[in-house]
Amino acid sequence: MDIEPQRIHQIRISNMDEQSLHRLYFQYKIFMPFLVARASLKRQCEFFIGRLAAKFALTTLGYYTNFIIKKGLHGEPLWPRYIRGSISHSMSNCTHGIAIATAAKHPTQFTDGITQSNSQYETQILGVDVEIKQNIEIFKENPNILNSLMSAQEHKQLIPFLPQLNCLHLIVFSAKESLIKAVYNKYQTLIFFEAIHCIGIQPATNTLSFYIPQISSELSTGQIIEVNYLESEHEIITYCCLPISSNQRVHNDA
Repeated sequence: MDIEPQRIHQIRISNMDEQSLHRLYFQYKIFMPFLVARASLKRQCEFFIGRLAAKFALTTLGYYTNFIIKKGLHGEPLWPRYIRGSISHSMSNCTHGIAIATAAKHPTQFTDGITQSNSQYETQILGVDVEIKQNIEIFKENPNILNSLMSAQEHKQLIPFLPQLNCLHLIVFSAKESLIKAVYNKYQTLIFFEAIHCIGIQPATNTLSFYIPQISSELSTGQIIEVNYLESEHEIITYCCLPISSNQRVHNDA
């Protein structure tokens, strides 16, 4: 899947037993951390497909075949220097799921203050998320979870769109996940669901608009950021593109 100017890699898994899964870890040279090795089969499956999607994303950028993507303090994937990426996975049961990942090179000024201009570098930072539609039942069975993810005002704003988008709550949840990842990639700042407010829905362009407060000393005000969504028969994919410079496609709320 191509989202200009980057590509989103997809991996699916189904009907996987533990022995076969471990063979795949070995075949594709995916490192299994100790905590994952001790976790459930579901966790081992989702970790595998996520890291495999990330491996394919990295192989398009250079000699990163054996690079091990570890986890940072906030659970974020740690990519090679000058590379920013995003990983997401969703499972419908213990052995059936999908993962997506994207990665791109960015100018050195993005990471260490040294300016470098080169056409090999991308000019956007991407956060992605994937959700299996059947998981919308989690929100229906546990309304308190949904209430913790969006405000009463957001609920009210979504009501007119529910007849045409019956997975809208899941789309908004996924969009916030993508936005959080993109913002962290750009600003190295973690924001939370309650700080993100959906202020607009454009079904014709598959776009949602969100307001977030000031997230960096570079910005004196909050921002309005757009997130796109793609809906297939069984899944929802959302992606948030932020420019490296702060004056494009991100609107300052003056």
